[in-house]
Amino acid sequence: MTHARRGDAQRLVDSFYSEDACLLPPNRDIVRGAASIVRMWKGVIAGGMKDLTLDTTEFDVHGDMAYGIGRFQMVVEPPGSRRTEQSGKYLVVYKKQPGGAWKAVADMFSPNS
Repeated sequence: MTHARRGDAQRLVDSFYSEDACLLPPNRDIVRGAASIVRMWKGVIAGGMKDLTLDTTEFDVHGDMAYGIGRFQMVVEPPGSRRTEQSGKYLVVYKKQPGGAWKAVADMFSPNS
């Protein structure tokens, strides 16, 4: 969330996603791989994302895989438009990486409206 709030798509992706992760945003095709995910988040940030808050309500670990389910709230202020707030839900699948870090291998989110 810190990197998203700072508008740093590269650090957001480097710290959260695996190199071969898939992002499944609403109303778009699957975004595959860290480099493509960076480009997608840069577009979201350029489109006016100002704040992002995540609230994980469920989390479970199964061996070297885990999942998290939760809600998000996002403030969006597109250039030349008024500020809006969006809320929705997400599901993230994590995999333990070599070296022990957990990174997202699949991330899916959708707005409530």
